[in-house]
Amino acid sequence: MSNPEERRKHPRLRKEERAVIRQLNISGEDVTVSKYYCTTVDISPGGLQIQTKRAFPLGEQVEITINLEGQNGAFNLSGVTRWIAPSKSEPGYVLGIELINNNSMASWRKMFH
Repeated sequence: MSNPEERRKHPRLRKEERAVIRQLNISGEDVTVSKYYCTTVDISPGGLQIQTKRAFPLGEQVEITINLEGQNGAFNLSGVTRWIAPSKSEPGYVLGIELINNNSMASWRKMFH
């Protein structure tokens, strides 16, 4: 695997914040939502790294809710999994997520300016 650091388009802020990833599973007319609790490793205007106990498929769209310290309310973001690697610091994985535009993106990006 090539080093994800080389592909970054934005500077990252190292931040450990609690996050919830929601994964939609659609089977015919049945839709189930699975929630996974995780922690951010770092964040940027266009993406984030998340420490998770579960491996996610690459290219999958996920919904992420993040409560950042010092910010009012939660950010409800949408993203696509771009890479995954075993975590060096604790059991599980580090997941790279590229954010895609949704209603929260403007306020999310404002934090970095």
